[in-house]
Amino acid sequence: HARTTEGRQEVVAISLYALCNAVKHLGPGFLRQHLQKRPGLFAELCDLLQNLQTIGHEAGVAALRATGAILDSRYGQNRTEMSQLSQMLGLSVPHGIVACALRALLSEEPSDLDNHYKVLLAALDLFQITTASNHQTTVQLGHAGMILAMLELMQKTDVKSLPAVVAMLRCLELAAEVSGTTALVLFREFRGLPAFSTRLQQEVDLLMALDFNGDVYDMEPPPEDVTDEERTRYWALLEEVSARRRLCRQLLKNIQVALQCSEVVQAGLANVFQGPLMDVLKKALQEPHKVGLCLFGTAIDIVSNLIQDDPSRVPQMIESGVLPGIVEALNKDTMR
Repeated sequence: HARTTEGRQEVVAISLYALCNAVKHLGPGFLRQHLQKRPGLFAELCDLLQNLQTIGHEAGVAALRATGAILDSRYGQNRTEMSQLSQMLGLSVPHGIVACALRALLSEEPSDLDNHYKVLLAALDLFQITTASNHQTTVQLGHAGMILAMLELMQKTDVKSLPAVVAMLRCLELAAEVSGTTALVLFREFRGLPAFSTRLQQEVDLLMALDFNGDVYDMEPPPEDVTDEERTRYWALLEEVSARRRLCRQLLKNIQVALQCSEVVQAGLANVFQGPLMDVLKKALQEPHKVGLCLFGTAIDIVSNLIQDDPSRVPQMIESGVLPGIVEALNKDTMR
């Protein structure tokens, strides 16, 4: 088996996962010792990252996870230790290599959707790590239409795609936070605020259309004598509600980045009364238990910050029904 292509891919994946777990549990000391024996490790990982489509999904995920674990191991160390480790790692994984790998995954038309999303999620996680340590993200995000590809992924509404959409939005949030220039590219060139608001409106509508009342987590699980179909339907509903609420909250966080970024505000790109944002917030405030109290709280936080930044917005907030909606929604259930 080990001599077949699948067998070799499996061996590579197992080896990389072993390295990943060792780095996570044994720490940078183990990594330093390993790099002294294998100084070319990072070059080999870079080669794997540039060939994710050909090495198989298991080896691809393992390579991405191992690289992420190695980069993460530098954080939390004192400056001297981190400097020594960085020297051993060379220049670490170039952010552009990760960006190219991610761009290729975003443009791929997969035949095996489940495995494709596993690799894509791992690539998005690694992209977050390299973005956090590399503030020059504008070139990489603009490379070969990266932002456009990400926004295309954002349009997917099936439950299976939602974790990848959330991870992608987290990447955009992080990139916009660490670079004002990137934020301008996203919110000016690609009209990020209307795009996020429109997608949030769509997601809230899908959430409202689901067949449950009150808080879904207060529902009694199906009794033992129900059919398998009913039991499957119950757990599928919980999964979908959780995934959609998580996506809504991430979209609100992306919107918050736009509203708090000075470059975006100064460019006049943070007009919350253009587009569907106010309508979405009002709808979320009308049924807090349906959208989830966490999302409800984030919506209130956005409204509070908007008023704090510019008190002259209060009349518009009242006229739009957002402030009256907050007052009506505040009760012992939402404040517990």
